[in-house]
Amino acid sequence: MALYEKSVKLLFRDMIKDLDIQKGDVIEQDKINSWFNKKYPLIKPGTISAHLLKLSINAPSRIHYSVDPNGKDDLLFQIDSKKFRLYDQASDPDPIYLRQKEDEKDLQNFLAKNLSLIEPGLTLYMEEEISGIEFPVGNRFIDILAIDSNNNYVVIELKVSRGYDRVVGQILRYMA
Repeated sequence: MALYEKSVKLLFRDMIKDLDIQKGDVIEQDKINSWFNKKYPLIKPGTISAHLLKLSINAPSRIHYSVDPNGKDDLLFQIDSKKFRLYDQASDPDPIYLRQKEDEKDLQNFLAKNLSLIEPGLTLYMEEEISGIEFPVGNRFIDILAIDSNNNYVVIELKVSRGYDRVVGQILRYMA
């Protein structure tokens, strides 16, 4: 359910008009966050980050956000983790719509659809069109962000191979 009369996806288009972003202009995530904070303060930074991925044609994680294959979500080109520009169909590569097979991704998709196998009452985090799969936190991504039956966040970090000590550090960063 949208917090405002327009979805966040549509508000991104309003932001581009409002900030007069033109072809070739680079916009930083801080400026995007600032615009949303001033005009739509109820929208969380994580939701903005997730939409940046969904709307960026070259962001590999966009495939987890039900991207429209007809181009309706093809708005931005991600320059780096904090810089974006408008998508230019004439010169940019083809948008990413489909995922490539990988063992961890297969496990992730299976678990996201079957969270009750991990814990009864566990559900995938959802906010508008953004799911808890590859949920952005800082410059990293949570493999699966879920909500338990008491409305607590549950972070699920997947490792197909044997776990390493650094995985514990990764999980502790997410908890912070």
